[in-house]
Amino acid sequence: MKLKFKKFTLIELLVVLSVIAILFALLLPALRSVQDQAKRISVVNNLRQVNAALIDYTIDYNDYLPHGNNAAGLYKLSEILRDEKILHSPFTSESAADSWHSEMQNDYCYYGGLSIRPSTVTAAGTSPDTGIVCDKAGNYGELGGNYGGHVLYLDNSVKGYKDTNWYNTGIIRNKKLQNLVQESAL
Repeated sequence: MKLKFKKFTLIELLVVLSVIAILFALLLPALRSVQDQAKRISVVNNLRQVNAALIDYTIDYNDYLPHGNNAAGLYKLSEILRDEKILHSPFTSESAADSWHSEMQNDYCYYGGLSIRPSTVTAAGTSPDTGIVCDKAGNYGELGGNYGGHVLYLDNSVKGYKDTNWYNTGIIRNKKLQNLVQESAL
């Protein structure tokens, strides 16, 4: 006895394809959101590694952070960090620099020369919630409308902020670092 197989009609095939297309369209935004969340976690991880390098640096230099702004200051961490990709945000399309140098491009603002000694911190008018490293304005490109930036504070914490104008809201608590971020927004 011969079995008869029923063939799919063109209509049935089109219905199946349209259902698959609708499911794909519903899942795509969720996948993008997960990808953006992973990039934000990567930025926090980068800042925590910079923080660990800053702590190591201060042990050797009498509790002072490296002098210099942006790349010039962060360059002094090259022996500790060893991987310049840490200074590049996963949100930017620019590739990492070929090698360490004091004028290298990076995606973070840094204002150095502060002391982390408790007596010096209060005497200098800074506090543990003073920002020392943060994202440059506009690091998040098209995501910028949904997410502002991250700040590494003197108390070793890293916080993310959603306001697109985050660097003008006073959360950095370091006027010189805030000025560097504002310059990067231009």
